[in-house]
Amino acid sequence: MEHANVLTIPTIVHLMMAEDTPFPKHNEQVRKTGEVFPQLLSLADHEKSVNAIWKSAALQFKLDRMETVRYRLKDFDLTAREVSEDGEEITIACSAPPTDVEQRVFRAMQERFGSRGFRGLQVFVLARVLTTAGENIGGCAMSQPAGTIGSAWLDQVAVTDPAAFRILAHEIGHFLTLPHVEPPRRLMVASVAGMDLMPDEIAKARTQAHIVMNP
Repeated sequence: MEHANVLTIPTIVHLMMAEDTPFPKHNEQVRKTGEVFPQLLSLADHEKSVNAIWKSAALQFKLDRMETVRYRLKDFDLTAREVSEDGEEITIACSAPPTDVEQRVFRAMQERFGSRGFRGLQVFVLARVLTTAGENIGGCAMSQPAGTIGSAWLDQVAVTDPAAFRILAHEIGHFLTLPHVEPPRRLMVASVAGMDLMPDEIAKARTQAHIVMNP
């Protein structure tokens, strides 16, 4: 795969600021994640980058721009409550795979705040992305095999984690329609352990990437 033509996928990052949050400090934390993305999406020769992982698939993700988006939780029937002594905002719950209700929230938020007509990856950064049981999973993704725009969703905790490059690379895998797998050391295992892509995953991801860029 080293000799395959590298396909570049432009990436927009939306920093989501909830105007009606009871925890305004989380908006500041989301804002600061903007400082991290240039490194996460740096060239493949930076070993702790998304592109170092996706190099084996001859795919690279290039930061197109970052945008600050102001929204209201109540507009999407979302709530914020204190789940630790510090107070953590729950902006979106994400099951694996996302439920129909969760996907409706994703689609509604993307339709309202995403960049229409953009061909590439859109990343939305929220205060928290949790399971419905309240466990922090850091990220979620929505893929649309028909070629319409999909998206990845990360919380600010995941973006500032030392393994953030792996977390975003994993969610990109879901964006490119790859499911979870069980073996360790694989990128699509549901943990922060693995980074390897198998030949069948590479082929599937490249096919979907071409669909995204050339519907």
